[in-house]
Amino acid sequence: MKKIILTTTLIATLSAFKVQPVKDSEMRQNCEKCHFVYQAEFLPQRSWTKLFEKKQLNNHFGKRVELSPNLREKFLNYYLNNSSDNKNTKERRKINRSIPINKTPLRVSRVPY
Repeated sequence: MKKIILTTTLIATLSAFKVQPVKDSEMRQNCEKCHFVYQAEFLPQRSWTKLFEKKQLNNHFGKRVELSPNLREKFLNYYLNNSSDNKNTKERRKINRSIPINKTPLRVSRVPY
């Protein structure tokens, strides 16, 4: 039941922000084993950089994530190039303004906006 509510909430959020689902098959194959593949637009570069650190991948919300160096680099580049602070749109500005500069959220659900 919780998963249905979360999925419904995410779909509504995606529609409101006009972001496309992540379509990369390698990313989906690796990430969807455990969770929804989040769009880069929902977090700033500093968050994605931290999330893809080896230390963080060794304990990625309680799970160990095994990625080849090439995949890790590919995924990180996607997230950095499409992060909330990389492109200037109304939604991304709202997200960025809601996050204190000295904070690095690691969960989309912890972004105040």
